[in-house]
Amino acid sequence: MTRFEKLTLTFSAITIAITVAASVYFIGSLNERVNILVKEKQDFDQQKIELISQINNLINEKLGVVSEYETRIALLENVANEELPEIRKDLVFLVQQTRGTNGHKTMVCMEEKYFVPKVNYKKSCRVGS
Repeated sequence: MTRFEKLTLTFSAITIAITVAASVYFIGSLNERVNILVKEKQDFDQQKIELISQINNLINEKLGVVSEYETRIALLENVANEELPEIRKDLVFLVQQTRGTNGHKTMVCMEEKYFVPKVNYKKSCRVGS
């Protein structure tokens, strides 16, 4: 083997070694980036789950409040229909103070034929927030 062939063979071996090392480094770098992205996605998914849970809790809380108010209003309206007119006035006031949307106290307009307010959103009179 001539000296030129030895140099060419050595140069080829060095080139192959550098290429393999660069490939291993590049693959390792890509693997590290993939791991980081996977971790970020897991964190994002966890945050998404937590946000959905918080939203569901808020919705359930608000629905519970609405349900509680509606139950209270129904009870007050039933009592108002059965009790004395003097008591009806107090109960009507309580019902009016209990009804509300988005945290606003709302005066519910009354129809003349009823002692207790009927919900009529087109005629609702807002008193304050």
